[in-house]
Amino acid sequence: MSSGCGWTSPSRLKAVKAALSAAGNSRTCWTGSPPPFSLQDLCARYFTYARDGETHFVLFDDADTLSQKLRTGGNMGFAAAFLMYPEVQDLLPKLFPGRRT
Repeated sequence: MSSGCGWTSPSRLKAVKAALSAAGNSRTCWTGSPPPFSLQDLCARYFTYARDGETHFVLFDDADTLSQKLRTGGNMGFAAAFLMYPEVQDLLPKLFPGRRT
């Protein structure tokens, strides 16, 4: 992983956790599940971790933040949104309740 900001989805968080756990004694600090930090203006959640003396800042979306983005877009007159299916597949039932996903 490189330092700096990165966007990820809840699906990818599992891979991040697994990679950090597999790093073992490489001075990786991981506190478990992401704390409930959120950035209201970006409609995003985030967490940080330190690895090999570098701090990483990870932004991610969950069903709540994506719903907020869809509502905000709708209020601004946008009639459609593009979502990457592999990134949101597990979130679709929450994003579109009552619809076949």
